[in-house]
Amino acid sequence: MIDRGRRLVGLVGLGVHRTVERARRSRQVAFAAVGVALAVMLVVTVGGIALALASGTAGTGDADYRVVPAGSSVESIAVQVGGPKLGGVHATTAELAADPRVEYVTPVEFQVLRVSNPATGASEFVLLAGVIPERDATVAGLSLSSLTPGDPHYANGSFDGEWTGEVVVSGATGELLNATPGTTLRVEAAPERSFAVVDRQEAVLAPELGSVPVAVVHLAELQAVTGGTVADQADQILVRTDDPSVRGDIERIYPRTEVVAAGDLSGELSRSSLPLAVAVTALVTALAVGTLLVGTTMGLATVDDRRSVATFAAVGFSERSRVLLVLVEVLSVAVIGGLLGLVLGVWGIALTNAVSGWYLGVPVATVDARLLLAGLAVSVLVGLLAAVYPLWLSRRTPVVEVLES
Repeated sequence: MIDRGRRLVGLVGLGVHRTVERARRSRQVAFAAVGVALAVMLVVTVGGIALALASGTAGTGDADYRVVPAGSSVESIAVQVGGPKLGGVHATTAELAADPRVEYVTPVEFQVLRVSNPATGASEFVLLAGVIPERDATVAGLSLSSLTPGDPHYANGSFDGEWTGEVVVSGATGELLNATPGTTLRVEAAPERSFAVVDRQEAVLAPELGSVPVAVVHLAELQAVTGGTVADQADQILVRTDDPSVRGDIERIYPRTEVVAAGDLSGELSRSSLPLAVAVTALVTALAVGTLLVGTTMGLATVDDRRSVATFAAVGFSERSRVLLVLVEVLSVAVIGGLLGLVLGVWGIALTNAVSGWYLGVPVATVDARLLLAGLAVSVLVGLLAAVYPLWLSRRTPVVEVLES
């Protein structure tokens, strides 16, 4: 038994050593390893996207929340206009902001109002978002850094504080109204108010909506225009945090509301069969392509190395030992390619998130230890399936004929 174990270890070591040496001098072996690497990269990268979809984190932060009126539709809360309102939002916001786990919190009031440029006569309906600005915050696709922090007009509930009259407009709004920084815009409501453009930015409210006319103002000033000061109303409250434990406290602070995690906005995708279909497609493709590529290239490498196989037979290696040696060589190539594929897969996820961040502003894939284990398992499975052809060729090697040639 001990001798058999030593023989097995020796054969495995010989097979690994031969694989490394052949990879250095044989393009076919190196090409087979690259083939496995590409297959594993596909599984890891596409699996990262599928996992993000299934977990509801694609395109969202992990622990950011929206507080919305009870009964609001998850599918419509991203921009909800004219629905149920939250009351007393300034006081609730102050209470949430006092929590050290909360990075930023603001009520958001959405109103579609007609806005005009008195200088040019242009007049268009614009989606106005009322917020409490902070320097590094972004709402409705627009940075709030140009707005005065806080909400001066609120004045502790009196709504008679300083009127900033500041507005940040999107590129679409600026183009429609011919508005640039310094332009005075008039909101046609009762009472009618004027706002000065302090910044113009390109904004995408949601990828599926494209560029829409949107503008951001201070919450109290929008409430004063729309009559929302009586009950201190807003459509929702946004909470930015990286601590999921905040969710329970938010639910206790504001009863009769729903606290929706950012991931819940993609809940339909996470509950559908799309993530599973994406993952299965990637797995089947990787196995099929990897097996065919590795099997063919390693088969050709075995044919080219028939003299070594015949030599092993001549010096006393049994057929079982020669088969094991070829199997170890194919599996070694697969594992080496798999390890390379894991690195490429992680890079692929990073590149995917970089591209999605550039175009969509959000990540769409995630790295998980399960993906790495799955990628390594795929490489081993590819090696086992691909080994069938090289093993068949090695068993059909005519030992005497090859040695005499």
